[in-house]
Amino acid sequence: MTQVDFVIGGATRSATRVLHRILNAHPRIYMPEKSLKKNRRQASPMSYFDVSNQGKEEENGKTLYGEWEDVAEDCARYYPKAKIIFNLRNPVTRAYSQFCKAKRDGKETAETFEQAIKEEMEGIRRPETTGRCWIYKSQYQIHLDEWFSYFPKEQVHIVLMEEWIDDPATGLMSLEKFLGLEAGSLGRVYNAQNPEKPNSIAQRLTPFLEGLQKFTNSNSNQPLAETTKAELEDIYSVDKLYVTNVLGRDEIEAWQ
Repeated sequence: MTQVDFVIGGATRSATRVLHRILNAHPRIYMPEKSLKKNRRQASPMSYFDVSNQGKEEENGKTLYGEWEDVAEDCARYYPKAKIIFNLRNPVTRAYSQFCKAKRDGKETAETFEQAIKEEMEGIRRPETTGRCWIYKSQYQIHLDEWFSYFPKEQVHIVLMEEWIDDPATGLMSLEKFLGLEAGSLGRVYNAQNPEKPNSIAQRLTPFLEGLQKFTNSNSNQPLAETTKAELEDIYSVDKLYVTNVLGRDEIEAWQ
């Protein structure tokens, strides 16, 4: 049974698949595809890792094995010593992006985002009865507190999508240190796959990361109404402050 060294805890609609692809391209990291996670509850934990075919070079006698994403309780049960990575996005834009994606996929019945969050705030939509609670999904304090009830804070690392998506080589340096990777190694992997470095994010990453163009297109939503944005800013002010404190910062400029 292969031990999991780290877990990506989320969050969706935050280019987490892009982060997955960057990590998987590193010679010291093996990442299973997301679909493989479903097999874990059908067999023994981590039985889906095909170590013989993972094709990664051993560096200093160690390959880091990662998991795509999972729930806190399962992670604590199956791999309590794993490092936990959270890739977070501004909760305001993330909530709206999740609604728009669900609307495009035919999973959202509300005509507008405003209607959807109104139903949630009035209790018509509840997290225990539906997955379409867009405010709840981005209330980071609730979700991170659950993880911190199972894992010490020094075992958890947070990166912010807005701070690395334009320049993964620089923006993911703290993640390299957290995982014990050689400084600059993620940047070298990225640069090797993108030698010309075109200007746009999508152009620069698409040759290397198949899902980014789809992610970029799916985020081309109508602008969020200013009144709705102000309402969400008020709702998420506690969560933004919470993440800011966890990161030990005075503020998160990318979320202003």
